[in-house]
Amino acid sequence: MDVLIRDVDPSVVKKIDELVKKSGLKSRQEFLKVYLTNLSVVDEMNNLQRQFEQLQKQTLSVLNQNTNVMNRMIKIIEEIIDEDDGV
Repeated sequence: MDVLIRDVDPSVVKKIDELVKKSGLKSRQEFLKVYLTNLSVVDEMNNLQRQFEQLQKQTLSVLNQNTNVMNRMIKIIEEIIDEDDGV
C-alpha cells in the first residue's frame, strides 16, 4: 500500500535524509517504512512494558510474603528447639 505525504517542510526532509545516511539504509523510502513500522507497534510495546512492570510488582509482593512466612517458621522452629533444649 502506498502512503503519500504532501507539504512536508524542506527542513524536515533534510533532517530525514540525514537520518537515512546515519542509519545505513539505502533510501528515504526504506527509512520511513522502517520508522512507520516501528511507530505502529509503539503502543503495544508500551502496553507490554506496563504489564511487565505490574508483574514485577506482583512477584516482589509474593516474594516478600514468602520471606515473612519463612521468617515466622524459622522463629517457631527456633522456639521449639529452645524448649526441647530446656527439658
